[in-house]
Amino acid sequence: MNQSQNSKAIIANISILFERLSVDKDIANIPYEEIYHAMTMPTKLHRFPKKMSEYLYKSLVTIYEKFENQPSNIFKTRDCVTDNLLLFSGIGMHKALIALYKYDCLISSKILPSDKLHCNINPEDISVELVYLQSLGEAG
Repeated sequence: MNQSQNSKAIIANISILFERLSVDKDIANIPYEEIYHAMTMPTKLHRFPKKMSEYLYKSLVTIYEKFENQPSNIFKTRDCVTDNLLLFSGIGMHKALIALYKYDCLISSKILPSDKLHCNINPEDISVELVYLQSLGEAG
């Protein structure tokens, strides 16, 4: 969901979106209209809710069709993570490499140097994201 939103807002908005969508149901069967409604009801969860609704819906279809309905399969082997992420609408090489960097930080349990990414990554934001990602792993 990161289209120029900070990490704390993204994490908060993901929780709100999950609540609005009642994520305890089978996510592969959430219709686009329900996602769009959840993204656009007050308070909107993104600056471009229609585009993000499309991306999210297409992502759910991709996870269902290409990854056996298991998001964790995207990250099954490190060598395939970037190529797997490039299957998703809205993710280009730069975002895929940032995601791979975060994956490496999560696996190594430490914040790694980010100078090769050619972008400004705030270590505090990465710490917040890693804690959140770790909690998702523990819940699953």
